[in-house]
Amino acid sequence: HAEQIAEAGFVWFSGGRATYLAEAFHETASWRALEQANRNGAIVAGSSGGLGVLNMNTVDPAIEGPQAPTGPGLAAPLRAL
Repeated sequence: HAEQIAEAGFVWFSGGRATYLAEAFHETASWRALEQANRNGAIVAGSSGGLGVLNMNTVDPAIEGPQAPTGPGLAAPLRAL
């Protein structure tokens, strides 16, 4: 799927738990492809948890400290709760 993501012009993340999405994609080929697509001008957007995962820091009250997953930081500096 990474190749398809890298070539995409628009990537949408639907709602869900942002921390789950961050954990599932963290440091994968698909994650790197998403960052590359964004650098190449692709629109990367989402709603609810899909927006939250695009932030640099995802927040899960059950997980704190350095083990907390992080997002790619593709969104403008914001925090949606």
